[in-house]
Amino acid sequence: MASKKIGTVSIIMAAYNAEKTISDAIDSILAQEYTDFELLVLDDCSVDGTKSIVDRYHDERIRYIRNPENMGPARTRLRAASMAMGEWIAILDSDDMWEADKLRQQVDLLENSDALLSYTGYSFLTEDGRKLAFTYAVPERITYSRLLHHNVIGNSTIVMRRDLFLEHAGTDSSVHEDYACWLRFLGSGFTALGINRPLVRYRISTHSKSGNKRKAARMNWNTYREIGIPIVYRVWYMISYAFFGIVKHGRIKAAIWKEAHGKNTDRDI
Repeated sequence: MASKKIGTVSIIMAAYNAEKTISDAIDSILAQEYTDFELLVLDDCSVDGTKSIVDRYHDERIRYIRNPENMGPARTRLRAASMAMGEWIAILDSDDMWEADKLRQQVDLLENSDALLSYTGYSFLTEDGRKLAFTYAVPERITYSRLLHHNVIGNSTIVMRRDLFLEHAGTDSSVHEDYACWLRFLGSGFTALGINRPLVRYRISTHSKSGNKRKAARMNWNTYREIGIPIVYRVWYMISYAFFGIVKHGRIKAAIWKEAHGKNTDRDI
């Protein structure tokens, strides 16, 4: 297979009142071994010190843009993607972090495969930034039918061709917009490949949509409906979603308890 050249990766960061975490996120980008990138920080009308923190960085690869109104993360990411200069985009939420070799490994994989979407495994941080000593393992290839059972593609882990993100992403806040995007992408016959290494650090937030389990389940049901899954199959996939969710969040809680009591050990989930 002939290799393809990735070139500049446009990194999208939607930020809202992110003054406590955004410097960690930006620092992890600037530490990347792969340096051909631009960072678009789209401020979704923050009322804290987010802008002043971004302004401290004097790097021509960073572009700060303030939304004219509060748009929410999905619409903000779409706006950023429409402004990006690169043919490929990556997403990093303003409270997450990357390992230094994250982009390099994904670019190497994409340039030497037929995949147009790459994702990675990830580890977890507590809300105050303490790292939990286990990781979320991902398959090295994901299919549409397998992804329907549960979402293994973390938002902050992806590198994807920009035009396909713009084509498949949505803005409906009643669904998991990222999950719906990956399902539409794979349902259109494209290939996604994973790197089963924890190259992203996800911060666990009790205020996120996924932090409210009942709301998250309702959004997952709406996601299946959005992409046209018949109701009988929706019920089956929701059972699978609930099983994997219980296992994942149970292990997260166990890891938080162990970290608090000095008993953390490395493990995968």
